[in-house]
Amino acid sequence: MEKSLDDSSYREIYDKAMEQLQKRAPWWTHRELSDPGITLLELWALLTDMQSFYLDQVQESHYHKYLKLLGAAPDEGECARTWIFFDHVAKECTIPRGTKLLADKMVFELEEDTALTANCLTGFYQGDDTNRIEVMRMRRKSSFALTQNGHGPLFTLGLKHAVTKGQEITFFILLNEQEGRNPVEGEFCMAQLAWEYRTSKGWKKAQVVFDETRGLLYSGQIRLRVDDEMTISHIGYGIRCRISQGDYDVMPVLYKICLNTGRAVQRDTLCCEESFALTKDCPRAFVESYLAKTGELQVFIRRGEDVWEDITQDCEISPPVTAECRERSVCPAEGYLSDQETELRIVCSKQELNRQYRPCHITGVTSQQIAFPWKGIMKRQLRLMLRQGPEEKLKQESAGKLYREQGQQEPKGKLYREYEQQEPEETRFDNAWHWQGDDLMFGDGRHGGIPAAAEDGLLLTSLVLSAGEEGNVAIGKIRTWEKPELFGTVTFRNMMPGRGGRDGKKPSEQFHEMGEVLLRENRLVTEEDICRLAMETPGLLIGHAEADWKDGVTRVTIIPKKPLKHKSCVKKYELETAGYLEQYRIAAGRLKISVAEQSEPGGM
Repeated sequence: MEKSLDDSSYREIYDKAMEQLQKRAPWWTHRELSDPGITLLELWALLTDMQSFYLDQVQESHYHKYLKLLGAAPDEGECARTWIFFDHVAKECTIPRGTKLLADKMVFELEEDTALTANCLTGFYQGDDTNRIEVMRMRRKSSFALTQNGHGPLFTLGLKHAVTKGQEITFFILLNEQEGRNPVEGEFCMAQLAWEYRTSKGWKKAQVVFDETRGLLYSGQIRLRVDDEMTISHIGYGIRCRISQGDYDVMPVLYKICLNTGRAVQRDTLCCEESFALTKDCPRAFVESYLAKTGELQVFIRRGEDVWEDITQDCEISPPVTAECRERSVCPAEGYLSDQETELRIVCSKQELNRQYRPCHITGVTSQQIAFPWKGIMKRQLRLMLRQGPEEKLKQESAGKLYREQGQQEPKGKLYREYEQQEPEETRFDNAWHWQGDDLMFGDGRHGGIPAAAEDGLLLTSLVLSAGEEGNVAIGKIRTWEKPELFGTVTFRNMMPGRGGRDGKKPSEQFHEMGEVLLRENRLVTEEDICRLAMETPGLLIGHAEADWKDGVTRVTIIPKKPLKHKSCVKKYELETAGYLEQYRIAAGRLKISVAEQSEPGGM
């Protein structure tokens, strides 16, 4: 609970001052407002009231310090994310990370390289080989619940082309997630699944590379690796899924299964960097990101621990990618590379970046602040380098002698020094900067180094913008490439809205929200605490929880939202709840978890 240092009002301060006036100057008898002395007394009472108010305030900067003491990073909000579904893939290709997809003026980017295959599904079936039902072509059903008959498969997929031995296949499963299952972190699944593919010797188990669905509980991707030759049947090249162990509390409901998908995030990357290690035998770097393939490039070679030389003019840089040429490379001129690995940094920026923002004049004066013309900068992702002035060049003379002795080429281009972001402290940092509100600051007389003066000194190497919670609003259809000519006939769409987008929180809001978390450990004191924590058990569908104590044992009863028909599900609920509550258990106390049936259909 926050306490006020001084809650005296202006009137109370004024009256107290008048009492002191009576004691200290009884000869002062004229106390009307017209008296100049009384006017000054009123003024000082007002200033005292104002000073007390401001001294009593806890500023956002204070909360920022408190969060740092607790080890919490500033909250910048989250970017909205969604899944993108690609169609009309004529041949195998890879869409590079950072590729921009548009929903009107809103920009989404692919989070990682997305490999597309020309393979496709020929059918989707339920049942076993002797009693199979084709579900994919049932137009009257937009979704269907899976059923389990003994040890038979949940469903079977038919592929048009076989997956080559030793290769992988990735597909996306869209599920109904409206049951209110608690989100999970780490590994969790209700039932163990076995994925199998058809070979000449029958069905063989595939290797699961990763499963984002957590055993068909959440929508996501599944990647399988095939270690043998697949054989064809009347349904195509078959892949099936069955339950190998356990069971579900609620059987999954499927909406769609498709092959070519990728995750997109709602942000706009204006500037990014890629790093390479080159030698004489390997003198060429092939850029990977979408921004590097389509934007403007600057090339830097390392000349010291944090010093880089601009060698863009001495590099062979291929043109931006086109539909005909999908690769873009950078090759430094002869003399920059040796038999030893040389670190190369390539800064990639949008072509519009230089028109929107000119390099700032670095004054070399303490407390210089620089305001950027963009809103919503993701501060933790901003990186920069600064051009070195004449004084810094003089410091490179000894380094130049070292280059000559080793037979290396001396720096000829502009030298830049990398500056790292630091929180302002009561000590001095070399090559550091920090944020002052929404402005960037180099030093303030106590914190941070002061860079040397340079007229074109500032170079951004990473700059990402975010529209925050806008991605949670109806974003419409994401259907337009930023550069359609690069991807031929490939089209895409989003069947799911953007999720998770939100603006950043003020340090004060973040601190007050952490209050509950700070007091959670060993906090099983009241029934409300126990029930609330039990209801939060990851991965479960819990409708209600009850708790009591007896003989040093905390007894927790869990009532699922849906009836549990199998013993394996009951056991899963008991183990997961006990494991989650164990971290909050009172020392020397014991826990006992039980699962009760619902009193009414639909849960409590």
